[in-house]
Amino acid sequence: MRNVFKLLPLAMAISLTAEAAAPGGVSTPSVWVRSDSTGADINHEWPDMSGNGNHLEAISDHHEKWCVKKGDEAHNFQPYLTGFEHDRYFRNYDTDMVPDFTTESPLTIFAVTYSDYYASGDKGRITGLDSTSHYGGEPGLSLSGTGGAGAGELLLRAEKHSGYGMNVYHPQPVELNGITASYAVIGGSDNRSVTLSVNGQTHSATLHESSITRGDNIVVGYGTKDSGDAFSGDIMEVIWYNRELNAEELERVSSYLAMKYGVTGSDRYYDSYGDVVWDAAENTGFTSNLFSLVRDDESSLDVRISGEGALMAALDNDFTSANNAPERITTFPSDMTYVFISDNGEATDLSTDETAEGYGSRVATEWLVHANISFPEIVLQFDLPVLADGAEVYLVKKSFDHDFS
Repeated sequence: MRNVFKLLPLAMAISLTAEAAAPGGVSTPSVWVRSDSTGADINHEWPDMSGNGNHLEAISDHHEKWCVKKGDEAHNFQPYLTGFEHDRYFRNYDTDMVPDFTTESPLTIFAVTYSDYYASGDKGRITGLDSTSHYGGEPGLSLSGTGGAGAGELLLRAEKHSGYGMNVYHPQPVELNGITASYAVIGGSDNRSVTLSVNGQTHSATLHESSITRGDNIVVGYGTKDSGDAFSGDIMEVIWYNRELNAEELERVSSYLAMKYGVTGSDRYYDSYGDVVWDAAENTGFTSNLFSLVRDDESSLDVRISGEGALMAALDNDFTSANNAPERITTFPSDMTYVFISDNGEATDLSTDETAEGYGSRVATEWLVHANISFPEIVLQFDLPVLADGAEVYLVKKSFDHDFS
């Protein structure tokens, strides 16, 4: 049962000057490809938004032409690319992001993916780097099928000076039918330190030899060389940095991805200026199913519809169109606008606790709205239990020091 309500505007506004766009305001990525910014001819190339001109050539031999899929609720209304094969993927043969000879190159890789199926034993390459035009090998970021209930495990395969590559797996399985925002960092002493992250859960490891790169040929959606298959799922965004990002920079890029794709990740979210805009410590009891509507120009972030759990929110009364659809005519009036919504982790089962006279019951879920500046009218859609005929539904505001009665 879907119920729609509207929140009225708050009254305050500020104006900030935006600089050149970068994910989370973290400069300067070597490659930044997004499915919501693919240009007029995705069948020709996937445009690089980093400013480096490292556009990815579209490979589609003997297959249907590439097209961007419309964003839907499963993808948090963000568009995506799918249907990767051994001869259907994207690549750039000469990015200049690392030297074209063997070197110990620190790297940071981000990816946003969605999977509803993964075969045991497959190592679907999300993105990789290599020295030849035929492979997208090591370092490479993949999902490795485990045969369990999840879509697999995040796998970073690093290359060393001689012999086989080195594998580092994230111990937390990637869930099926969900968005995964992941990153891998290679750096530290002798380029042997590795950090992997899956939706805010990090894992660190030390390689037994230094990680190297042999060239600057980048691929998205497929890779071979020792291990790798076509990626079995959808890819929304890939970002490469040719350096080891520090902790604050990782948080800022991760926050950008979490806000865009509705992923509940870190305990703190940062804007593109490095300021904390949401903190779990300040929202005690309301840290589940966090999502946001956002405008942050420096990150090219303009989220007009999003949702988690039993609630979706939008700037227009439209819960089917993609976030970037022309039908979405309403946007935030000013830059650096954030509206966060989270809940108390309870189910939407009916409860009689804290119920005032005249009301039969309420859902156990409670939501908290956290906004920093002005926003226009916001439309809310709730997925509620089936109610008896004639039942009326009310949206009730509660202050922290009072119950609903």
